[in-house]
Amino acid sequence: MNKEYFTENISDETLAGLIDETLNYEKSKKTKKITPANLVKILSAAAVVVLVIGAINILPGFLKNMGGPSDGANSVVAGTNTDTSTKVDSFVPADPNKIDLFVPDTVEKSFFEDKVLATITNTRDYNTMKSYYALVGQFYLLAPNTSDREISMLLDIYKKYTNLTGNDIIQMCLDNNIISGDPSIYAHVKFGATNNTLLLDVEWYTADEYEQEIAEPYQKSVEDYKKSDEYANLSDKEKNAYDTKTDNYIKANEQAVSDIKNKNEYAAKTINGKSAYDIGGLSIYYSLPIDISQYFDANGYYIFNIYPYYPSVYYFDENGVSQFKGFGTNTNHNFVSSKEEYTSVLENEIIPYCDDLLAKGLITQEAYDRFTIKDPLEYYVNRYFN
Repeated sequence: MNKEYFTENISDETLAGLIDETLNYEKSKKTKKITPANLVKILSAAAVVVLVIGAINILPGFLKNMGGPSDGANSVVAGTNTDTSTKVDSFVPADPNKIDLFVPDTVEKSFFEDKVLATITNTRDYNTMKSYYALVGQFYLLAPNTSDREISMLLDIYKKYTNLTGNDIIQMCLDNNIISGDPSIYAHVKFGATNNTLLLDVEWYTADEYEQEIAEPYQKSVEDYKKSDEYANLSDKEKNAYDTKTDNYIKANEQAVSDIKNKNEYAAKTINGKSAYDIGGLSIYYSLPIDISQYFDANGYYIFNIYPYYPSVYYFDENGVSQFKGFGTNTNHNFVSSKEEYTSVLENEIIPYCDDLLAKGLITQEAYDRFTIKDPLEYYVNRYFN
């Protein structure tokens, strides 16, 4: 398989991580009935083991050029055969515990009045800030449904007049037992140079572990299902669709074992102590063998960059054939380089596309919600740390 550009080579083979419901066949027999439609269409929780996160996100070598490389530029990108000499010294933050300032949705009364409102010297900015927060008891609450544009405007006011940091906001929340709202999700997160860069504690699969824990169980589940009465009662068309898809996954798993052994692929086993299988995985592809230790910070944390972010949708069509569509403003890689850019792509491209798929019954509501996430940063923080 040509891996030079991951998003340009999506096929059943590269969708090896989309292990379908048969992986849980034995368990499902005891809990709920699996229908043929589920077997040929529904993506399981294992779907993102190889696909969703690492394989479609750019590696830290890209951080030096947040707008993306120009034609001919050398950078270290997942799945690209480019210069691998990029140094990572500049990616290691001077203070990995410093968190960028953000707009809290709940602020303790005296903190807001003394450290925010009291510092604003411009009447218009003061009234603007005050208009977005309502005093309820001992807390100021941000107006519901405040838009991203308005939050950005408020953040500019915070930055212009106060000396607050994200750490100060989080400490205020901890001191006042504020457990709801956006600030709380950052309480135990390790950030890199910015809050778009997460530092992950990752344990990677060895080739033997991947074979024993992923490849072999999947193949056994397929073999067991083919011996079942349910498989026997499928139509020839359904059997062919099932056989084609599962055969491709088996071959892809075999290829993954080989790639991990040869250091062409790295698949996470645990992330921050959690099973990577359960929380959506992290898998990275390379066209050449490479030692990924260069993508770790001085404390041994893997540097995971949120942006550039690859928004994408994958599903099985009416014939059980896997389909993939990438979105983004960069025509070569379909990535977005900021939350603002992502929001525009989400509203104008992704949501209309997913609305159509949902109406046709080709994706579930759960899949729709996953494909149309509002904030990738919050999404990954919740997935990896909470």
